[in-house]
Amino acid sequence: MAATLRIDTLKFARKLTEAGLEPRVAEANVDGLADADTSDLAMRADAAALSADIAALGAATKAEAKALAADIAALGAATKADTAALAADIVALRAATKADFAEMKAATKADLAELKAEMFRFMLVQSIGIVGLTVTLVKLLP
Repeated sequence: MAATLRIDTLKFARKLTEAGLEPRVAEANVDGLADADTSDLAMRADAAALSADIAALGAATKAEAKALAADIAALGAATKADTAALAADIVALRAATKADFAEMKAATKADLAELKAEMFRFMLVQSIGIVGLTVTLVKLLP
């Protein structure tokens, strides 16, 4: 059943007539208005229920925002911890790389020293050979 508007039709018709409408037109307006279907119109109870729903949604939104803020803070802390761990790893890698370079430098120096000694021995043997050959040639040739 359609809800209707509850108004004092006689009083409303009188006011329309007093405002200058013909009584017949005023009665037609009042009858049309009284028969109007108002079932789709919001009532105070509807507005109160809607207001309560909005308040509940607002509270839920605030709770979700707080939870998100906590999640963001936790992610920020985790990111800082990860960054600190990465920085420590970089420092460790830098130290290991420096140690590796120092080891390679020492090994290269040792290899060069060994090569130098070997070349010196080779040149010494060669020089002795040349001197011996020269002495022999000087003795053999008048």
